[in-house]
Amino acid sequence: MQAPAASEIEAALAALLPPGIAVAAASVAVAGLAPLLPAEAGPAQSMVPRRRQEFAAGRACARQALAALGLPPVALPVASDRSPLWPPGTCGSITHAGEWAAAAAAPLARLAGLGIDLEERAALEPDLAARLCRPEELASAPPGLPPDLWPRTVFSAKESVYKCVRTRVGRFIDFTEVRVAAGSGGRLRFEPAEATADLAIVARLAGGYAVTAELIVTAAWLAPMPGGNG
Repeated sequence: MQAPAASEIEAALAALLPPGIAVAAASVAVAGLAPLLPAEAGPAQSMVPRRRQEFAAGRACARQALAALGLPPVALPVASDRSPLWPPGTCGSITHAGEWAAAAAAPLARLAGLGIDLEERAALEPDLAARLCRPEELASAPPGLPPDLWPRTVFSAKESVYKCVRTRVGRFIDFTEVRVAAGSGGRLRFEPAEATADLAIVARLAGGYAVTAELIVTAAWLAPMPGGNG
Protein backbone atom coordinates (compact mmCIF):
# COMPACT_ATOMS: atom_id res chain seq x y z
CA MET A 1 0.00 0.00 0.00
CA GLN A 2 1.38 3.39 -0.96
CA ALA A 3 2.24 5.69 1.94
CA PRO A 4 0.27 8.94 2.19
CA ALA A 5 1.88 12.13 1.00
CA ALA A 6 2.13 15.14 3.29
CA SER A 7 -0.36 16.90 1.05
CA GLU A 8 -2.95 14.16 1.73
CA ILE A 9 -2.61 14.65 5.48
CA GLU A 10 -2.82 18.42 5.12
CA ALA A 11 -5.92 18.09 2.93
CA ALA A 12 -7.59 15.81 5.49
CA LEU A 13 -6.89 18.24 8.32
CA ALA A 14 -7.96 21.27 6.32
CA ALA A 15 -11.24 19.55 5.45
CA LEU A 16 -11.93 18.80 9.13
CA LEU A 17 -11.02 22.19 10.59
CA PRO A 18 -12.83 25.52 10.21
CA PRO A 19 -11.57 27.98 7.59
CA GLY A 20 -8.57 30.10 8.50
CA ILE A 21 -6.64 27.39 10.34
CA ALA A 22 -3.10 26.72 9.08
CA VAL A 23 -1.94 23.11 8.77
CA ALA A 24 1.34 21.46 7.82
CA ALA A 25 2.54 17.87 7.55
CA ALA A 26 5.91 16.32 6.80
CA SER A 27 7.85 13.09 6.84
CA VAL A 28 9.53 12.49 10.20
CA ALA A 29 12.60 11.16 8.39
CA VAL A 30 12.98 14.44 6.48
CA ALA A 31 11.60 17.12 8.83
CA GLY A 32 13.21 15.36 11.79
CA LEU A 33 16.56 16.60 10.51
CA ALA A 34 15.51 20.25 10.87
CA PRO A 35 17.55 22.15 13.49
CA LEU A 36 15.90 22.95 16.79
CA LEU A 37 15.95 26.48 18.15
CA PRO A 38 17.91 27.04 21.40
CA ALA A 39 14.82 27.08 23.64
CA GLU A 40 13.83 23.66 22.27
CA ALA A 41 17.22 21.96 22.26
CA GLY A 42 17.50 21.38 26.01
CA PRO A 43 14.54 19.01 26.41
CA ALA A 44 15.60 17.14 23.26
CA GLN A 45 19.05 16.25 24.61
CA SER A 46 17.75 13.38 26.73
CA MET A 47 15.53 11.94 23.99
CA VAL A 48 16.36 8.76 22.13
CA PRO A 49 17.14 9.43 18.44
CA ARG A 50 13.69 8.42 17.15
CA ARG A 51 11.86 10.57 19.70
CA ARG A 52 14.14 13.50 18.91
CA GLN A 53 13.32 13.12 15.21
CA GLU A 54 9.59 13.20 15.97
CA PHE A 55 10.08 16.22 18.23
CA ALA A 56 12.04 18.12 15.58
CA ALA A 57 9.59 17.18 12.83
CA GLY A 58 6.66 18.39 14.91
CA ARG A 59 8.37 21.72 15.60
CA ALA A 60 9.21 22.10 11.92
CA CYS A 61 5.55 21.53 11.00
CA ALA A 62 4.43 23.97 13.68
CA ARG A 63 6.73 26.69 12.35
CA GLN A 64 5.42 26.06 8.84
CA ALA A 65 1.83 26.42 10.06
CA LEU A 66 2.68 29.60 11.98
CA ALA A 67 4.42 31.00 8.89
CA ALA A 68 1.18 30.48 6.98
CA LEU A 69 -0.44 32.78 9.56
CA GLY A 70 2.20 35.39 8.82
CA LEU A 71 4.33 34.83 11.92
CA PRO A 72 8.14 34.64 11.97
CA PRO A 73 9.99 31.47 13.04
CA VAL A 74 9.81 31.13 16.81
CA ALA A 75 10.71 28.46 19.34
CA LEU A 76 8.00 26.29 20.83
CA PRO A 77 9.41 25.38 24.25
CA VAL A 78 8.10 22.51 26.33
CA ALA A 79 5.60 23.28 29.09
CA SER A 80 5.56 21.50 32.44
CA ASP A 81 3.00 19.00 31.08
CA ARG A 82 5.24 18.34 28.03
CA SER A 83 2.93 20.21 25.66
CA PRO A 84 4.31 22.85 23.25
CA LEU A 85 4.09 26.49 24.28
CA TRP A 86 2.59 28.44 21.39
CA PRO A 87 3.36 32.10 20.65
CA PRO A 88 1.13 34.72 22.30
CA GLY A 89 -2.09 35.26 20.42
CA THR A 90 -2.13 31.76 18.91
CA CYS A 91 -3.14 28.22 19.75
CA GLY A 92 -2.11 25.02 18.07
CA SER A 93 -1.41 21.34 18.23
CA ILE A 94 1.32 18.93 17.12
CA THR A 95 0.98 15.23 16.40
CA HIS A 96 2.91 12.37 14.84
CA ALA A 97 2.20 8.76 13.93
CA GLY A 98 4.34 6.26 12.11
CA GLU A 99 6.44 8.12 9.56
CA TRP A 100 4.44 11.34 9.63
CA ALA A 101 4.19 14.51 11.71
CA ALA A 102 1.64 17.30 11.48
CA ALA A 103 0.70 20.55 13.14
CA ALA A 104 -2.15 23.04 13.08
CA ALA A 105 -2.20 26.64 14.30
CA ALA A 106 -4.81 29.37 14.62
CA PRO A 107 -5.09 32.93 15.91
CA LEU A 108 -6.91 33.12 19.24
CA ALA A 109 -9.35 35.46 17.55
CA ARG A 110 -10.36 32.49 15.38
CA LEU A 111 -10.19 29.61 17.88
CA ALA A 112 -9.82 29.50 21.66
CA GLY A 113 -8.40 25.99 21.61
CA LEU A 114 -7.23 23.38 19.10
CA GLY A 115 -6.19 19.74 19.15
CA ILE A 116 -5.28 17.34 16.34
CA ASP A 117 -4.15 13.73 16.33
CA LEU A 118 -2.81 11.20 13.83
CA GLU A 119 -3.01 7.46 14.42
CA GLU A 120 -1.94 4.62 12.21
CA ARG A 121 -4.86 2.89 10.52
CA ALA A 122 -5.10 -0.29 12.56
CA ALA A 123 -7.53 -1.92 14.95
CA LEU A 124 -7.01 -1.66 18.70
CA GLU A 125 -6.63 -4.85 20.69
CA PRO A 126 -10.02 -5.62 22.28
CA ASP A 127 -8.75 -5.33 25.86
CA LEU A 128 -7.15 -1.96 25.09
CA ALA A 129 -10.29 -0.74 23.35
CA ALA A 130 -12.30 -1.67 26.45
CA ARG A 131 -9.97 0.41 28.64
CA LEU A 132 -9.95 3.48 26.38
CA CYS A 133 -13.55 3.54 25.17
CA ARG A 134 -16.85 3.50 27.00
CA PRO A 135 -19.28 0.62 26.20
CA GLU A 136 -21.76 2.97 24.53
CA GLU A 137 -18.99 4.30 22.29
CA LEU A 138 -17.92 0.84 21.19
CA ALA A 139 -21.52 0.06 20.27
CA SER A 140 -21.98 3.12 18.07
CA ALA A 141 -19.61 2.85 15.10
CA PRO A 142 -20.84 5.21 12.35
CA PRO A 143 -21.94 3.90 8.95
CA GLY A 144 -19.24 3.96 6.32
CA LEU A 145 -16.35 3.42 8.74
CA PRO A 146 -14.98 -0.11 9.14
CA PRO A 147 -16.20 -1.13 12.62
CA ASP A 148 -12.75 -2.35 13.66
CA LEU A 149 -11.35 1.19 13.15
CA TRP A 150 -13.94 2.96 15.30
CA PRO A 151 -12.28 2.28 18.70
CA ARG A 152 -8.98 3.76 17.49
CA THR A 153 -10.89 6.71 16.04
CA VAL A 154 -12.53 7.29 19.43
CA PHE A 155 -9.12 7.04 21.12
CA SER A 156 -7.65 9.52 18.64
CA ALA A 157 -10.57 11.92 19.14
CA LYS A 158 -10.03 11.86 22.91
CA GLU A 159 -6.36 12.67 22.34
CA SER A 160 -7.46 15.67 20.28
CA VAL A 161 -9.90 16.74 23.02
CA TYR A 162 -7.19 16.52 25.68
CA LYS A 163 -4.77 18.60 23.62
CA CYS A 164 -7.49 21.17 23.01
CA VAL A 165 -8.51 21.75 26.65
CA ARG A 166 -5.60 20.60 28.82
CA THR A 167 -4.40 24.11 29.63
CA ARG A 168 -7.92 25.06 30.74
CA VAL A 169 -8.63 21.91 32.72
CA GLY A 170 -5.17 21.78 34.26
CA ARG A 171 -5.05 18.04 34.82
CA PHE A 172 -4.88 14.74 32.99
CA ILE A 173 -8.26 13.73 31.63
CA ASP A 174 -8.94 10.01 31.80
CA PHE A 175 -10.15 8.48 28.56
CA THR A 176 -13.42 7.35 30.13
CA GLU A 177 -14.23 10.88 31.38
CA VAL A 178 -15.14 12.04 27.86
CA ARG A 179 -17.82 10.57 25.63
CA VAL A 180 -17.38 10.68 21.83
CA ALA A 181 -20.26 10.28 19.38
CA ALA A 182 -20.26 10.37 15.59
CA GLY A 183 -22.41 12.83 13.71
CA SER A 184 -22.99 12.99 9.98
CA GLY A 185 -20.28 13.68 7.43
CA GLY A 186 -17.37 12.78 9.68
CA ARG A 187 -18.38 15.21 12.43
CA LEU A 188 -17.85 14.32 16.08
CA ARG A 189 -19.68 15.38 19.23
CA PHE A 190 -18.13 15.44 22.70
CA GLU A 191 -19.51 15.58 26.20
CA PRO A 192 -18.26 14.87 29.71
CA ALA A 193 -19.29 11.38 30.76
CA GLU A 194 -20.05 12.61 34.27
CA ALA A 195 -21.26 15.96 35.61
CA THR A 196 -17.76 17.20 36.43
CA ALA A 197 -17.47 20.98 36.65
CA ASP A 198 -13.99 21.24 35.18
CA LEU A 199 -14.99 19.20 32.11
CA ALA A 200 -18.11 21.19 31.25
CA ILE A 201 -16.06 22.91 28.54
CA VAL A 202 -15.87 19.61 26.62
CA ALA A 203 -19.49 20.00 25.53
CA ARG A 204 -18.54 23.25 23.76
CA LEU A 205 -16.04 21.54 21.49
CA ALA A 206 -16.60 20.68 17.85
CA GLY A 207 -14.63 18.04 15.98
CA GLY A 208 -14.33 15.56 13.20
CA TYR A 209 -12.47 12.57 11.82
CA ALA A 210 -11.16 11.32 8.51
CA VAL A 211 -9.54 8.07 7.43
CA THR A 212 -6.87 8.00 4.74
CA ALA A 213 -5.21 4.97 3.20
CA GLU A 214 -2.89 4.58 6.22
CA LEU A 215 -3.93 7.08 8.88
CA ILE A 216 -6.80 8.08 11.13
CA VAL A 217 -6.98 11.87 11.48
CA THR A 218 -9.02 13.64 14.18
CA ALA A 219 -9.45 17.20 15.36
CA ALA A 220 -11.22 19.05 18.17
CA TRP A 221 -11.55 22.79 18.53
CA LEU A 222 -13.10 25.42 20.74
CA ALA A 223 -14.72 28.51 19.27
CA PRO A 224 -14.25 31.77 21.19
CA MET A 225 -17.15 32.96 23.29
CA PRO A 226 -19.04 36.03 22.04
CA GLY A 227 -17.15 39.10 23.16
CA GLY A 228 -13.77 37.47 22.62
CA ASN A 229 -13.51 35.51 25.86
CA GLY A 230 -12.62 31.87 25.26
